[in-house]
Amino acid sequence: MGRRSLCHGDGYIDLFPQTVVVHGLVENPSTVVAELEGLEVGGSLILSNRYALFSPNSPGLRLNSAGWIDLTPVGLIDIISTELLYALTREKVLARISPFSKRIRLFVESYLSFIWKQIESLDKPNEDAEVFTHEDWVYSAWLPMPHAHILLPPDNVGSEISFAEFDIVFWTGEKLVCVDVEQSGSILPSKRAKRKFLEASHPQVDVVSIDRELNADVTLNNFPGHLFDKTFGCFWNGLDLPQGPCPSPIFTSVF
Repeated sequence: MGRRSLCHGDGYIDLFPQTVVVHGLVENPSTVVAELEGLEVGGSLILSNRYALFSPNSPGLRLNSAGWIDLTPVGLIDIISTELLYALTREKVLARISPFSKRIRLFVESYLSFIWKQIESLDKPNEDAEVFTHEDWVYSAWLPMPHAHILLPPDNVGSEISFAEFDIVFWTGEKLVCVDVEQSGSILPSKRAKRKFLEASHPQVDVVSIDRELNADVTLNNFPGHLFDKTFGCFWNGLDLPQGPCPSPIFTSVF
């Protein structure tokens, strides 16, 4: 992929040659997109704590993907156990959710407990291993992007910026998993239409809706994993080695 400026409305033939997701505690997603207008895109993936930009062939966004979290090696000096490191990562994820969005927070908390349980089913490495631990695989799990605004192509008029909104979004490298945990019946018709347009136009979208009855069953220890395909919970598949939430540039360049 060559270097070029990101322009709103790219892809009149292919509507989503790149996907832009504005996420987290952003008051005005249009302002974030405006900041991206002159950005030189030198690779297939850009991630920050406010937006993600990726192409159809970009790797999945994971808890150990660089850009969304502000951990540094110096800041990790006092983290002396795997449990403390995961607790810190969990705190960083949950801090990006509005305190008024109780269902979204509960879903993400449930997800974070789910992925920890998933790694417990893996074969543990040799007890003499010093570089990686069994628990390091948890950071290979998909990064939840709450309060997601997915940039849509311009309408027929030409330049209006609009978004399809979902409660949480994951990018697995194969699918853009859009999760709706709030009550869909209260969504405005205009917002519903934008969602339908995204579903019909984006070739990799997979929408997961959690209705009122199922919402009541979602607890910290009860993640609705049956609504997702099998590859979603096996996030370590295809990876050679685990990496923590602040991966070394040496490892990211090699693996």
